[in-house]
Amino acid sequence: VAQNLPEMVLFRLLQGIAGASMMPLSQTVMLDIYPQRQIPQVMSIWSAAVIMGPIIGPWVGGYLTENFDWHVLFILSAGISTLSLLFLMLIVPKTSGRGSGGRVDFLGAIGLAIGLVGVLLAISQGNRWGWTWTATLTSIGVGVVAFAIWGWYELRVGNPLVDLRVSVRPAVLLTNLASVAMGFALFSSSVSFPQLLGL
Repeated sequence: VAQNLPEMVLFRLLQGIAGASMMPLSQTVMLDIYPQRQIPQVMSIWSAAVIMGPIIGPWVGGYLTENFDWHVLFILSAGISTLSLLFLMLIVPKTSGRGSGGRVDFLGAIGLAIGLVGVLLAISQGNRWGWTWTATLTSIGVGVVAFAIWGWYELRVGNPLVDLRVSVRPAVLLTNLASVAMGFALFSSSVSFPQLLGL
């Protein structure tokens, strides 16, 4: 329903907030309705399903944008969301609430944010700043140190933002590594293919 760019940015912001909140919410529900022994397998399946969106989305989005109006993308998303809500109400059992009582790991969120900003800022600006320039080295240094402190903290806090012990289990770790490889291939091709076509 956006009629101009500010409305589009606002609605995309709301869509992003909703999408980002669904990931931890879905993990919480899984932890609550599945027995502990099945969690690694369930999380592996969840990780594989999550990576399919970024892989399939650009292809479907490109086809719809090329052959239909761009509004179709959002209408389709609304339809998928409505079906998901229906399936959620019909299929997913009511949670037992055994996972309730936890606290939000604000320190973990801050540490993760500092680590990500430090490393990603260095990667994104290093070519322009110079890879050996002080700002680049400082940025990546702060990011790496923040990640180290964050990992140490997450292994010791009662309700971690990211349960690293689950993340290093082979079923979860290998699925996530495969997801990273697929994501790298997808996004690198979106940069390299246009450059090759322009030659």
